[in-house]
Amino acid sequence: KGFLPTVQAIAENPSVAGHTALESVPSLLGGAGVARGAIKALPKLAPFVAGAIGEGAISAGQNAESIRGANPDHLLTPKQSALAGLSGVITGGIGAGAGKFANKAGIANIETMLAGGGGKAINKGLARQMAEGALTEGVLEELPQSMQEQALQNIALDKPWQTGVTEAGAQGMITGGLMGAGGGGFNAAVHPAAGADQI
Repeated sequence: KGFLPTVQAIAENPSVAGHTALESVPSLLGGAGVARGAIKALPKLAPFVAGAIGEGAISAGQNAESIRGANPDHLLTPKQSALAGLSGVITGGIGAGAGKFANKAGIANIETMLAGGGGKAINKGLARQMAEGALTEGVLEELPQSMQEQALQNIALDKPWQTGVTEAGAQGMITGGLMGAGGGGFNAAVHPAAGADQI
């Protein structure tokens, strides 16, 4: 299909993106559990780093399970295990970068919030917080994460690395955008903007 045709297909059937976002909730909560455990072990750990650790750990497990399920013997080779782990590390690294950017830019990040950082008072209105949440979660985070996860899964299964990569990126971007918008909207509702900037 390609990137833009996938975006168009999802736009024509938005329920698919909504359903995928809902399916991602257990993973988010699982990552939050790992993140909170990391903070408990290392109290000085920044919430955005803890959130990225949780996200990477859950991603590695999911990637390993996807690869294992695609194998005829339903087992993992050492190479496949290593690639699944590497994918999780990269996902966590991207998440940490996006979380740090969001923290400095005054943008609510859903992984940071779930990790225990909570929401924060931001002098921005509902629409702006939702838009910025969608941008950081969708474009800066889920887009590259989904693409590299698909590429490494392809390599693990001895498929051409580029198979389905752009499509995975498009779907990840839209799903992440929905989740980021939701996180921004929740933060705006819990911490209403004060002052003139209400857009």
